[in-house]
Amino acid sequence: MKKKLGFILLFSSSIITTISCNYSRNSKELKDNIELYNQEKNDKRINEKNIEKLHSPLVKPKTFEQIKNEYYELQSTVQDFINNKLNQLKYKTYKDQLTNIIDDFWYYKKLNQNVTSEHYLEVIQNISKAFDEVKSKYQNTPETTITNEQLEKDNEAFSNYGIKNKKDKNNDSDINSSVKTINSFENNLRTNKETLEFMNLVGISGVNEFSDRDYTFENKTQIKTFSKELIKGKRTDQEKTYAIYDWIIKNVKYAFDTRIQPAIEPFDVLTRKIAVCGGYSNLYKAMLDSVGIKNTIVIGFSKFGDHQWNLVYDSEKKTFFHSDPTWGANNPNYYNKTIEEFAKDHRAFQIIDVKYNLNNVSYEYNLGVSLFKNNENIQQIKEQISNNLNVVSISKEAFKTNEILYVGKHIERIEYESGTHNVKEFIVDPSNKYFASKDGILYNKDFTKLILAPELYEKSTITIPKTVKEIADNKSSLAIKNLKEIKVEPGNYWFSSLGGILYRNYFDKMVNKELRKIITIPSKIGPTLYIPNDVILDSHNFSFNDSIENIHLQEGIKIIPEFTFNNLKNLKLIEIPASVESFSGDAFVKIDHDKLKIKVANNISPFILDIIKKVNKNIEK
Repeated sequence: MKKKLGFILLFSSSIITTISCNYSRNSKELKDNIELYNQEKNDKRINEKNIEKLHSPLVKPKTFEQIKNEYYELQSTVQDFINNKLNQLKYKTYKDQLTNIIDDFWYYKKLNQNVTSEHYLEVIQNISKAFDEVKSKYQNTPETTITNEQLEKDNEAFSNYGIKNKKDKNNDSDINSSVKTINSFENNLRTNKETLEFMNLVGISGVNEFSDRDYTFENKTQIKTFSKELIKGKRTDQEKTYAIYDWIIKNVKYAFDTRIQPAIEPFDVLTRKIAVCGGYSNLYKAMLDSVGIKNTIVIGFSKFGDHQWNLVYDSEKKTFFHSDPTWGANNPNYYNKTIEEFAKDHRAFQIIDVKYNLNNVSYEYNLGVSLFKNNENIQQIKEQISNNLNVVSISKEAFKTNEILYVGKHIERIEYESGTHNVKEFIVDPSNKYFASKDGILYNKDFTKLILAPELYEKSTITIPKTVKEIADNKSSLAIKNLKEIKVEPGNYWFSSLGGILYRNYFDKMVNKELRKIITIPSKIGPTLYIPNDVILDSHNFSFNDSIENIHLQEGIKIIPEFTFNNLKNLKLIEIPASVESFSGDAFVKIDHDKLKIKVANNISPFILDIIKKVNKNIEK
């Protein structure tokens, strides 16, 4: 009998099957054997795990209270570390990193009644990780240049902000005060030359006649008749111009007597013959306009203060020249002095009602060449309009036509007092010496001052850099329509945030304690606010915000001043703590008390309660 030959085949190391040369199993049987083997193997693994469980000690899961206590123990440990190890100024970043986690969880618990074990475990994990990282790094922290003395000065400046702002509010919008202090011959000569070059670029076609709502057609006709009679016999434009100039300086008197109201409108000046510089230059322009001689009005500065004069076109030399009829009343030579002589006591700031158009972009002269209007929303405008004329400022009109406002490398001044209009983002040329931008928000060059955030800014959250110690105009600089939350980068000595609200930090020597004041509350913040116990409230802290429905003031807040709650049309609830010692009877302005409930602490002062009852009857303890 012949022996049968056999082969051993390996299938994926899972099964070994012997197949005879003269006999083979069908494929179904083979598949069934493989599945059976794998199932037996899996069952064996499961049994091994079960045996391990039987021999291991039983682990009982932690209760909610245990997890909660674990968090508070960790919080206490971290707080002790902050107080004892991170109490120097140089550790501010690390201190904020830890404090922010604790404070944010405090706020989260206030907003949410059902905080679960999972929430506590997540925060324990986050704070443990941050704590370990801080402990491993903080000792290598370099020294900071910030001092307590500097912070005290910054606090004082912040406290005096309202007084300073009220005193200086017109300086930037009309004539920059810093310009006056550098009223040197060199600066005067430079700006006076710039105005001439600007007007020569514009040309006579870009010059408009005098226009004012009080300057009627009848007035204009009478001035024209008078001027035509005055220049009879004069052949050249220069002769006509000087004849008008000469009549004005000899017949119009300067209003030195403050009891007399000077004339401003041209026809009024012509008839009353008493004026200051504005009246002189207005009449000069109107009379020259009436005889076809192109000219414009200049606002500037003289050695005696703010001033106004004219730029007049010389048709023979094909150029403009500075001419001052006000000063001509005492010295006829101010008709057409050399540019150098004129610069000894005059400096031009702004040319009135004249625009230079280039590639659908309009420019004006306002403390230098200024972007006036961008007609096609071109993002990056020209840096220069001629070899000698850089674009150095941006007019408020430019905000109305641009969604992205590009701040070129030569820009020194931005006129934003009237709002940001259509702008959604600022982009600043990195080589600009005065401005910078981050995430579409405008800052000064070293990021110590937040200048302006667009009202139509598209993000709902902004983060204040840790270098920022000043916010221009406070609330109005952050009037973002869709803003929900403001954050502050850890390490900022001057500002902090909690619950999306921006606060100003300061140290109060009277109570020897760090306190904070509300700077701004985002317009789209959540309906419920919790204000911590270290906050000093000011008037108008809660004002013109339709998102606010519930305000919970925490125990420790002592003073509620006048106008604290102002124009909150959806306000439903205010919680007043027992710590309140002073409550203004005018704390509420334009609040619907029919739908407002005031919840007061059980042990609130009867005196405070009586004040509240006078303005609101819906009180709950």
